[in-house]
Amino acid sequence: MPAELTVLEQYIEFCGSPLHSTDDIVAEYNELQRNPNIQYVGFHKPHILMVGTSELVITWDGISYEIGEFVIFFIRKRVGRIWEIDFRLINVTNSIDVYDEHSKLRSIIMHPHAIDKKHEDIQVPTAPLCISSGQFVIYQSLRKGYINKAFSHLWKALQTYDTGTPYHDVEDWPLLLKEISDD
Repeated sequence: MPAELTVLEQYIEFCGSPLHSTDDIVAEYNELQRNPNIQYVGFHKPHILMVGTSELVITWDGISYEIGEFVIFFIRKRVGRIWEIDFRLINVTNSIDVYDEHSKLRSIIMHPHAIDKKHEDIQVPTAPLCISSGQFVIYQSLRKGYINKAFSHLWKALQTYDTGTPYHDVEDWPLLLKEISDD
């Protein structure tokens, strides 16, 4: 019975391409592991790389919003002569608690793309990120197996997602109002 592949061996297979040497892939993997915005790298399936992020904080009008930690699912699957690629997100901390002056929970600010639906290969609700600026670079990097580059551009998109387009400023993100009881 063959031994299970290490994460590095899986990563080499995942990123493999005729134009991407094994030494380069190993160097990129080591760089990914050292990235301070990444807490975890592993595989959900051989064609789905999971990258766990550190806490995302967005500052808007002088206020810092702790958005949460994400798991990014990079999907890269060879189908015939082409690569089927995608990325999906899940906010694992899901929310930001907002308290009133009496320290009672008032609301939860949700990232607009925290939860959407299940992907056919991922059994938990995930979501795409609708971005226009940088989307091409992320998909091309993923297609070529350059995960560091794809992650860097995606992380930047997540940090700048409060610019007002195509969605709302961070202060206008969906509020899930909580009932405040006097009990």
